[in-house]
Amino acid sequence: MNGTVFADTSGFFAVSAAENERHEPALAFLSRASRLVTTRFVVLETISLITKRISPLDARLWHEKFVGSRAVEVREFDEELYGKAERFWRKRPDKTWDLIDCYSFGVMHRERIEQALTLDRHFRQAGFTARRSRNQRCSGASAKRRGRDALHRSAATT
Repeated sequence: MNGTVFADTSGFFAVSAAENERHEPALAFLSRASRLVTTRFVVLETISLITKRISPLDARLWHEKFVGSRAVEVREFDEELYGKAERFWRKRPDKTWDLIDCYSFGVMHRERIEQALTLDRHFRQAGFTARRSRNQRCSGASAKRRGRDALHRSAATT
């Protein structure tokens, strides 16, 4: 491993959910990373997922621990990159990639990051090395969808 890893929502969730069967492999993978990069979109999506699937308190604790860490670099919104991600997303109707995934791919390409802490098969489909557990009984993508749906529901009520 070159040391730099992109963290996706499903990877953050696996690290956060101690009872999850993917928790230990995710922690082991994370321990070998010297630098962790993510986006503000992933942070928001992760907070929503942890809030809905575990608890609001755990979401706050995750935020303090990971986002407050010097080891985690959060990339803020970049309008030009967003435009590229949106065009890429529109060009691939054959994939179930979402716009947040495509934005993440753009950050990874821009920063030459090849590895992702994720349970999401989309990163492999896009040509990256993705850390996934051996047991794929429960899809990380479905966990992302539930978290994303919760984020949309909460945004609609504000």
